[in-house]
Amino acid sequence: MIYGDAHALGWVMLTAALWPVFDMLLILRHRGKKAIAFGVHGVTAAVMVVAALLLLLG
Repeated sequence: MIYGDAHALGWVMLTAALWPVFDMLLILRHRGKKAIAFGVHGVTAAVMVVAALLLLLG
């Protein structure tokens, strides 16, 4: 963001989208509520991936 490079920011966001995915997997692994795992962490990861793809393609 400092350099104004949307392509680099897209790669950073795509990489950062792994964190909510791993959080979701941890919740599911430890028998947490599936609605929270998918509803919070899954949707967060999906939104981050969409935003990253828009930055990479735009």
